[in-house]
Amino acid sequence: MRPLLGLLLALPVLAQLDAEPGRAPSQDREAPQDPREEAEPQEEAWTSLFDGKTLSGWTQRNGTATYRVEDGTIVGRTTDGSPNSFLCTDRGYDDFELTFEVRVDDRLNSGVQIRSTTRDGFQGRVNGPQVEIEASGSRGAEAGYLYAEALGGWMTPKEQLKPHRTFQDGEWNRYLVRAEGANIKVWINGTQVSDLTHEEMYASHPRGFVGLQVHGIGRGQGPYEVAWRDLRIRELRTVAAGWRPSFDGESLAGWRTTGNWYWDEGELVIEPRAGERGWQRFDAYRILGVPCSPVGGSSSSSSSSSSSGSSSSIF
Repeated sequence: MRPLLGLLLALPVLAQLDAEPGRAPSQDREAPQDPREEAEPQEEAWTSLFDGKTLSGWTQRNGTATYRVEDGTIVGRTTDGSPNSFLCTDRGYDDFELTFEVRVDDRLNSGVQIRSTTRDGFQGRVNGPQVEIEASGSRGAEAGYLYAEALGGWMTPKEQLKPHRTFQDGEWNRYLVRAEGANIKVWINGTQVSDLTHEEMYASHPRGFVGLQVHGIGRGQGPYEVAWRDLRIRELRTVAAGWRPSFDGESLAGWRTTGNWYWDEGELVIEPRAGERGWQRFDAYRILGVPCSPVGGSSSSSSSSSSSGSSSSIF
């Protein structure tokens, strides 16, 4: 019979390893009608980035455009002569699916930053991949293509920058962005408009904030507005992006332990040492594993890398 004290742990631990990027999925893949209906085993649940009432969780960086909450939307409004402005999430993301609806003045260019950072401090120049937002006009435009903000221009190759009219002017437009490793895909209103693998950008920007851009305008122009609503994100931990479970579900292989940990019929159990009463030595029980780190070795965590031989305690 099992001793009195047994601790059963479920360990949804994932480690991301350097791996050769897989082949980009086919252009034929259709966007889900509702992104929340397409969950996969190693994808997190959808999380709202905007509570519909406040700008909690967001901070403005760069520019003097204004951002306000109105009728459950985030509205960005140009100011005379302002440079590019960005309302940015307070935390960063690496691999994810991001969905939102956007409506923009026909005369205003805009975009959404992903995996972005600032140069020279918190309020420094925002830079990184940008998903283009632009009215189609009579000749079509580049909505949904990828731009390297403050990093030299278009990421999308020139030969692929073909104007299209998928973006519906004056209407709410649904975007779905999937960033998985070096590959970024974009759908607008259910139609895929971009499928780009960009190793160089991924090497420099594997993780960063999401940012809502109000494009700069010259003096004497505007004011113009762009509005976003239903901003949701779910993080991905997929094999295609280089992630794999660090716990095999069958044993403690690859883990270093102190205390009486063992694997028993599908359960990870810890039991007290002989003569111990209750949890007198609670702080003596540990199970250690290599800390998770993104592809390329960059991480928002302050944990040491596995190459240094250090470990992180999960209990």
